[in-house]
Amino acid sequence: MIHWLRIGRAALGIGVAFVLVSCGVPGDAGSDAGPRSEQPAPTAAQSASGETAGAELAAKVSQQDLVAALAQIETLTLDASGSRGPGSAGYPATAGWIENQLVATGFYDVYRQDFTIQIPHPGDSQLTDAGGRVINQAPLGFSPGTPDEGITGVLVAATDGHGCRAADWPSEVAGQIGIAERGGCSFADMNRAASQAGAAMMIVTNDRSGGLYGTLGGLRDGFIPATGVTSSEGNRLRTAMAAGEVQLSFTFAQNIESHPTYNLFAETKSGDAANVVMAGAHLDSVPEGPGINDNGSGSAILLTTALQMASGQPPVNKVRYAWWSGEELGLLGSAHWVNTMVDSDPQTIQQ
Repeated sequence: MIHWLRIGRAALGIGVAFVLVSCGVPGDAGSDAGPRSEQPAPTAAQSASGETAGAELAAKVSQQDLVAALAQIETLTLDASGSRGPGSAGYPATAGWIENQLVATGFYDVYRQDFTIQIPHPGDSQLTDAGGRVINQAPLGFSPGTPDEGITGVLVAATDGHGCRAADWPSEVAGQIGIAERGGCSFADMNRAASQAGAAMMIVTNDRSGGLYGTLGGLRDGFIPATGVTSSEGNRLRTAMAAGEVQLSFTFAQNIESHPTYNLFAETKSGDAANVVMAGAHLDSVPEGPGINDNGSGSAILLTTALQMASGQPPVNKVRYAWWSGEELGLLGSAHWVNTMVDSDPQTIQQ
């Protein structure tokens, strides 16, 4: 069983709570589900012992060490590329430094989980009606581009409004432009359903005031071009559809860059493997800077705690630390790990 904690910005309090949990006795790893059936509930003496050990470890995580770790993260990032954003040299430089320190302790099994970050670079887009009116719109993040000649088709609405399933689209949508209102499911699910129904592209109308700036979350086989419009524009299009056929044309230039990256893990060699305590912090930053607050702080807490733990007694429960990549683009690294775990053994994850 994995008991999950996320260490974010300025999260020293969470870090202290984490070390208290990790040094506890079996069955006392922060679970809200009570003791595991195969293990007896901890006695008062055992709980007190675990709390004492955790408090001692927490006391070792000093402000001086945290500031030193942050300063090193900043130096490595600035010297490499100025940020730890996707495709930067700053991320592997910093992750490599963390990795080397953890390996040197001999206390952890240290390993990487490779994956690929896809970064969209949207170009020009235009949506027009048959009369030449340019419709204000914003392509969804990770939307595929259109052919150079664009896509022209008749608007066809989802029968239930949201179009979350292929069955929610009439057969007439094949080869045409589907239109559905935001809500009911994710943009990715809406897109997938419209694609399965045969739509050439889709338009998502907002269900509230303001523009719609959504994302499909990543590239997927079978996705079709998708753009979003305001609620008022959606109402205007539907009013026109009620009066007769509405034909639109859409062009969109999309370029997707792929960058290899990795999550970094350090797992104690000792401890109950059936009762894992896990803490994670994202190591990447936005491209605009070195990301010392967001989230160098969480990464520094994680590293400093791990190094101090390595100098003490082995934990009763196995402990796994994670430094994630791709968080600033939508929790990509942690989502990749979770999806991998769900595919292999979903019963091992517990919030």
